[in-house]
Amino acid sequence: MKQVIFFAILFASIMVYASPTIKKDDDKANIEGHIFDAKIKTPVEYVSIGIKGTSIGTVSDINGNFIMRGLKPGKYVLVFTCVGYQKIEKEVLVSKENTEHVHIEMQEAKKLIDEIVVSANRVETSRKEAPIIVNVLSDKTFQQSNAQDVSQALPFQSGVRVEYNCQNCGFPQVRINGMEGPYSQILIDSRAIMSSLGGVYGLEQIPVNMIDRIEVVKGGASALFGSNAIAGTINIITKEPVNPSYSISTDLSSIGMKSYAQNFNSNAVVISKEGKAGASFYQTFRKRNPFDYDNDGFSEIGKLDVFSFGTKSFFKINNKNKITLEYHTTKETRRGGDMFEFQPHLSNICEMTDHKIHSGGLSYDYISLDAKNHYSVYASGQYIDRDSYYGSNQDPKYIK
Repeated sequence: MKQVIFFAILFASIMVYASPTIKKDDDKANIEGHIFDAKIKTPVEYVSIGIKGTSIGTVSDINGNFIMRGLKPGKYVLVFTCVGYQKIEKEVLVSKENTEHVHIEMQEAKKLIDEIVVSANRVETSRKEAPIIVNVLSDKTFQQSNAQDVSQALPFQSGVRVEYNCQNCGFPQVRINGMEGPYSQILIDSRAIMSSLGGVYGLEQIPVNMIDRIEVVKGGASALFGSNAIAGTINIITKEPVNPSYSISTDLSSIGMKSYAQNFNSNAVVISKEGKAGASFYQTFRKRNPFDYDNDGFSEIGKLDVFSFGTKSFFKINNKNKITLEYHTTKETRRGGDMFEFQPHLSNICEMTDHKIHSGGLSYDYISLDAKNHYSVYASGQYIDRDSYYGSNQDPKYIK
């Protein structure tokens, strides 16, 4: 019995002596911070934060907050990167059992070479790293040229020409590198929902107040965007709802002091308080009277009436999942010829088209936990109801 007690005491003493000292997590340090836009003072989400020289990193949430836990005390260099903002490096010294607070203000990237484009390979890519040349028309170009629609904005891009092929109805078509309109693919948010016919008539049906930028790829890109992209691709990137705002504008222009055109535009952006949902809206009214240059009674520029409305909304399930819904509708009536005060079949020459277009899309985006992979699933479509009238000499046997 004494031997049993002796060995039990000896075994317990060995266990106590051999047991390792448990280190508490309190010895570790933390870094937390807030990231804001330096100009408008709003939180910046999805900013990648990494520790230079290591694989440790995180991403800011919808409120611009981030936190790094369990760091060893010492000196670190934090690297902040985000699309559209300048890269920032900040040195931080953290001590034992302490949380270091960091306040970062991101500056907007001004260099054109650092723009992000999606038309090169269907994913967001730095313009200087894109495998092909992508030319960008921005909102600044629209304002300087006073462009009201895509047809008025595209001529300010080299290698791209917009020509009016019909003296009566005056429909425009875009030529890239000299090739006719049906050989160019028009995309909306990288989706080929416009047919070749819609690409001919559709240039004046897309107002610039719904557009964030236009990316133009000249040359064959059919491997990425379909068989219509032989001459090139015009990718229309619509505006994202970012900051709450609204605007109303109108203008009146004269054509040869004989005819007038008026445009009325309105835009609005609504964002929820938490920033998890938002929507942008646009509305456009356009009216253009016919223009007769040589006073022969026949129009050189046809009559045009356009109404457009659209919305783009999003809902963030969390920091990694987002659902986006888009809807655009356009009603356009254009007419050329003579005797505009009469019905089309009572005029000597009349060419008239009446379009009702509905298009939309639904997409789901997922960003991986390390923010290195982005997955997107989408469905989109377009419906065009088109009536046309072509007749002369008051012939009831018109072509429709």
